[in-house]
Amino acid sequence: MKINSNSKTKSKNLIVITGVPGVGKSTLSKKLSKSKNYTCIDCNEIAINEKCVKGKTKKGELIVNLQKLRTELLKKIKSVSLSNGVIVEGHLACEIKLPASVVLVLRCHPSILRKRLAKREYNTQKINNNLLAELLDYCLVQSEINYKSIPIVSIDNTKPKSIEKIIKQIEYKKSEKVDYSNLLLSKKFKLIE
Repeated sequence: MKINSNSKTKSKNLIVITGVPGVGKSTLSKKLSKSKNYTCIDCNEIAINEKCVKGKTKKGELIVNLQKLRTELLKKIKSVSLSNGVIVEGHLACEIKLPASVVLVLRCHPSILRKRLAKREYNTQKINNNLLAELLDYCLVQSEINYKSIPIVSIDNTKPKSIEKIIKQIEYKKSEKVDYSNLLLSKKFKLIE
């Protein structure tokens, strides 16, 4: 099933929140859903509960069937009332196209992101992979590919903002310029040699 992003298929009350692990997607989703009385759908939860996981890598990371995840997310979105609104959150949300009204791509400075991921007890390679994804704007680029005609709002969440400020950014589709690419060759990160 192919979804076009024209006004007939785009939901005016569906917000997609994406970004690499540790940028604050779940925290923002919970605050926003409480503030606006929106239903929150977690991509990871759907992937696991609806058996979209195909297996694991040698490092134990889940391999997700993105097409099946998209199908299951669309079913879930259809099953809840869009009258109040729905938030779909997860780092995989940038990998699939949903009929969203706006896509929020949360960003975080790599040095803060490293600390957040270390608190989660991610191993060094997993931390470095996520730092590299952040430095390369991976989630933003994937969102731009998958959500071509949908407004994408980039938000620097290094220092979390008030929910009121986030809501204004969503309403006005106001993106922040976030660019960490100058840190790619930094000795501090040593991600590319």
